[in-house]
Amino acid sequence: MLGQSRHCSLLCHSKHPRARQALVFSVYIGLYHRLSCQIITTVHLSPFAMWSTSVLLFLGLTAGVIPTYAMSHPKHISLPATIGSNTSSSAWKTLNHPEIHVKDHKSFSITTPPATDLWRPNAEPKSDNFTVPYVYREIKANKFTSIAVTVNADWKTRYDQGGIAIIFPGPKPLKWVKTGIEVENGAPQYGTVGTYAFSDWSLSPIQPQNATTARFVVERSGSEMWVYILNDAKNPDAGRYPLREVTWAFLEDRTGDDVILQVGVYAGKPTYSANSSTEGLEVHFSDLVIV
Repeated sequence: MLGQSRHCSLLCHSKHPRARQALVFSVYIGLYHRLSCQIITTVHLSPFAMWSTSVLLFLGLTAGVIPTYAMSHPKHISLPATIGSNTSSSAWKTLNHPEIHVKDHKSFSITTPPATDLWRPNAEPKSDNFTVPYVYREIKANKFTSIAVTVNADWKTRYDQGGIAIIFPGPKPLKWVKTGIEVENGAPQYGTVGTYAFSDWSLSPIQPQNATTARFVVERSGSEMWVYILNDAKNPDAGRYPLREVTWAFLEDRTGDDVILQVGVYAGKPTYSANSSTEGLEVHFSDLVIV
């Protein structure tokens, strides 16, 4: 297995929206500081008026610049999937306005715009970038056994991705595990991210080379979570290969009877396409099973 972390130099590429967003934000902070100092030194204001002016100026300048996540309210939908009777799960819900197309009785797709990601680059929770369109069910942790899905897309651009995402929405900071196909080094790879204090990233070469379809399984095993890739997406009996062991998944405050998981699928496109600033990515999902 090939394991690696996203080096900061990747984030500084001119087409990377996270780097551009950070640059714009830093410019706005500088502008805010200069304007605040000018107002305070040239106009006699009470302490409360100075505080109010600074807050309003900051909010006005940074509106739309600071990244947010969970941008849409949960929305009930219907999707083709096999749901175990013992999962005690909720109805389907969505975050970040996924564009969903149901294909038939066993498949659907999620289309994401560019500049969407599920990533925490450092241990500061404010750095979270949870902007991917996400479709999920809420399931009690002690009832969750596994989720499996087949993923396919026309993968083109670096970091194009889609697959399974499991969120632990308990006490902040959020924790999550995601796995699926992700483009790196010019080709689709098996990619898995575990986010505890911050996000780490591991890759494994896709088999066969340059394949665009794969079936992933995430299972609970005691206090751990295991991520597997099926050797043959069309043949569940062909065996599977372990991609990741997440040892912290069901430890600490994630073990109680009242712990709720968000279990589902997502699509993400952190970078823009070479010739378009609006082109999105449609990720296809089939044979989704949650038990």
